[in-house]
Amino acid sequence: MPMHVTPGTPEFAADYGYGQLSYLDQALRTHPSAKGDPNAIYNDGLTRDERADYFQTLQGVNSGYVPRRAGISQSDYRSGGCFGRDTNTEAELDRGNLMGQLWPALQDLEDRANADPRLLDYDREWSACMTSAGFQYASSAQAVDHFQNQFFAIWATAQFASDAFSSDELAAMTTAERTDLYELEPDFDRRLWDQAKADEIDVASQDLRCQGDNDRHSIYVEVLRDLEDQFVTENQNLVDQILAID
Repeated sequence: MPMHVTPGTPEFAADYGYGQLSYLDQALRTHPSAKGDPNAIYNDGLTRDERADYFQTLQGVNSGYVPRRAGISQSDYRSGGCFGRDTNTEAELDRGNLMGQLWPALQDLEDRANADPRLLDYDREWSACMTSAGFQYASSAQAVDHFQNQFFAIWATAQFASDAFSSDELAAMTTAERTDLYELEPDFDRRLWDQAKADEIDVASQDLRCQGDNDRHSIYVEVLRDLEDQFVTENQNLVDQILAID
């Protein structure tokens, strides 16, 4: 998707809908190949065993080029090699644990916001407009979720040539061999994808027409601002601990 086209505009909706199904274009071009890797020449000069040691040092216990799968442990950064130590620290793990404790309260905050009469009135009017155009959605967020779920469903069926190789076999390949493998077109139902993209464009374009001059996000932000003080007061201890982490 071109970055100069602003999401949420008629121009964007006419070409990409909400942008959910169009992510498949990007996903198909971003396999974990080592193209552009400054260490490629060095890596290609290693033996199979040396290359395995290289990736174990780099990525830890889950070493190896494994397409579309996490390469490091998210539960314990120390098992993730150099990548793990660079992307996960004790402070980040502490912050993550505290955010996990705060999550139920955040969910409750969102539920209370969406139950506000201002948003209920907006969604009711918007849904009636969409229904008159032949689309059955309770809210714009529900429509976005619908097409996001379609993207995940189609993506989950994609079969890549690299799926036939184990992580050790992929790690033993040269950069050029892996790159060639990742650039092979995957197999998936393109007719289903094309139809889903067309449906998304139709729904997103009608969504904007039903919004008119109104902006649900602005109303949502206003509602959250009204609930913010109560939320902080109710969760002051957790909020202070999170803010105190460097």
